[in-house]
Amino acid sequence: MKNIKIWPFVFLTAAFGLVSCGTNSSIPKPTVQNSPSQETDAEDVPQSPKAPRQLNVVTSTSVQPLQETPEEIYLKKIKGITVECISSPKETSKNKAFSEPFVFAAKDSEGNPVNDFALTILCPEEKNQGAEVFQITNMSTNEEGKISFMPPVPPSAFDSSIKIYPTGDISNQKIAELADKNSVSVPYRVKTNLQYAGGNIALVDFNESGNPITNNSVSSSNLLMALMKQGFSRVGNVDLTKEIVSGNSQTVYKAAKNLLGSNSKYLIYGTVKYDSPAEKTADGKFSLKLNGEITCMNLLNGDIFSKIQLSVTTVQDKEWNCKLEAGKLLAEELAKKIPYAL
Repeated sequence: MKNIKIWPFVFLTAAFGLVSCGTNSSIPKPTVQNSPSQETDAEDVPQSPKAPRQLNVVTSTSVQPLQETPEEIYLKKIKGITVECISSPKETSKNKAFSEPFVFAAKDSEGNPVNDFALTILCPEEKNQGAEVFQITNMSTNEEGKISFMPPVPPSAFDSSIKIYPTGDISNQKIAELADKNSVSVPYRVKTNLQYAGGNIALVDFNESGNPITNNSVSSSNLLMALMKQGFSRVGNVDLTKEIVSGNSQTVYKAAKNLLGSNSKYLIYGTVKYDSPAEKTADGKFSLKLNGEITCMNLLNGDIFSKIQLSVTTVQDKEWNCKLEAGKLLAEELAKKIPYAL
């Protein structure tokens, strides 16, 4: 987008007054006789000074055009424009390119393609200790109003999205809000390649009073079964209760390495806690909400692949059944996300 500069002008109009000058007459002046006491030389008679020419200046102040704000310029640019996704590829695997590009289009209010329209694409590029890092790409539509975007080969697993919006300075909050309202997001899913590499699970269950249960982890067993149903193999359970409760990821990493050596490529660890004790509903049933906080760690170097926070709620006729069902449901939901988190 070109910078637009509007320079104000002040116009000055000057009007000069016209002054008429008389001409000498050809008629001779009469001679006036004066008494000796009244005689005065003509040269001694004082002459009235000639009035100076007047310069009248009229100043006209023109109305200056109002300068448009960046938000107004951006709003004018995107007025009537619709951005849409034409096609997107199926999910891929870590370190494997997508089979085809993502194709987007821009149309005007009448549905006609918009040529040479600038669009910005935010695409997941990598992960830094579990946090997604996005690549920013600017492209312009062709004569058909389309752009074709092929992401780089993904080095990590992702359960994310690609976002595209009309190009603008999103450091400006108002422009960022306008861009978001006129944006399109499509799924960007990359599956792990560690499904058969071998790993371990270490989850710590907390009781309704908020204390860790140290003798057995039902949640670890539930997640193990759920992952095996997802096709994972060479997965086991390991007890790292003390290290996990400490909340220090490096402590967990060192303990896991000492215990497992190089036999495990990844570790899935975390906590499962009650949001509140099981509550009796108005119709006599029981309701329970469980919160899971899970970290997927690379045991080769201690880096964090991803972090997952997930909550589930179940309602059952009996309190004990409510607890059992909540634990199984949480494990199933986590097992759906972990293939895109490792």
